[in-house]
Amino acid sequence: MNGNGNSSTHQRNYYEDLGRAHDYLLRCKDCQALVTFAVMQKMGCCDKCGNKRFTEITLLNEAEMGDIRSGVIDFPDRELFLKEFAGIEQ
Repeated sequence: MNGNGNSSTHQRNYYEDLGRAHDYLLRCKDCQALVTFAVMQKMGCCDKCGNKRFTEITLLNEAEMGDIRSGVIDFPDRELFLKEFAGIEQ
């Protein structure tokens, strides 16, 4: 289980060096929401709970991955980000 109470189905492949693709999406350390770097930079905090502490993404559940794949959560280098998680499904 991840911090969202959902089973983690995708894990980042740390063996691939895809540059900064993963830096465009962050996870709030308080509410565990996915936050784009653009939102964090504009608001200075999580748009869901106001927390100012973030971490890089290492696990995604199926719903989060679906939102990224479909473009609901969109950010620069989204395709590279998806490649970074490809083939690591648990």
